[in-house]
Amino acid sequence: MNKMHTHKLDLKTDLPAGGEVKTLDSFGYEVVPPKVDIPIPPPEVKIPEPPKLEDLKDPVTGYGKEPPKVVPPEPPKVDLGYELEVKDLEPGMGQIIKDFAKKNNLTKEVAQAFVELKKSELKSFKDQQIAFQKNQEDLITQTKASWDKELRDHPNFGGDNFSKSVLKVEKILSEHMPETKKILTEKGSMLPPYVMRDFAKLASHLYDSENLKSGDPHVGDTENKETKENNPLDFYS
Repeated sequence: MNKMHTHKLDLKTDLPAGGEVKTLDSFGYEVVPPKVDIPIPPPEVKIPEPPKLEDLKDPVTGYGKEPPKVVPPEPPKVDLGYELEVKDLEPGMGQIIKDFAKKNNLTKEVAQAFVELKKSELKSFKDQQIAFQKNQEDLITQTKASWDKELRDHPNFGGDNFSKSVLKVEKILSEHMPETKKILTEKGSMLPPYVMRDFAKLASHLYDSENLKSGDPHVGDTENKETKENNPLDFYS
């Protein structure tokens, strides 16, 4: 009886004719190592540096490199042999007087009297400017009061309708003329009475027509309006 020989297959390494080393498992199959994907790093992205203002050539805006500083020349010194008090004069006037005094050989007393005359003229001019400004402000105040009275006494715009008429004009300006409203607000200006009356008529034409077209509001709409904050201009919506 032939004895059966069993051959135990263990994990081993054979050397084929080509010399390539292969690893076999216990059943004699070649063990193929798993493929390992090595991640490839993304290419480095170089972020360009932002441009510098001083490197800008021929800037369209005119702003780029800091412009050179202009140093005003110092006035030539005039040696009169004495000092003049020119502190309250306009800039440059003291130098003009000193040059005049030097050219005409004025004494200190005469030159200082000339300085005081110029100071007096300057003060008088400033006082006139202040008085003119005050007169202008008083005139504007009187004009505004006159315009206000004219509108309050107007048979259609004024009387019991005055508040309603002004609110109509405010609504026209807010919704259709924002630039005009901005200028009026910034300057504290006042519209003339004839403009106010024309705007009030325009507001009545616009908003009264809208109310007629829209008809009576729904119940739900009425409830929503009651819950909204009360705005006087909403009366004309």
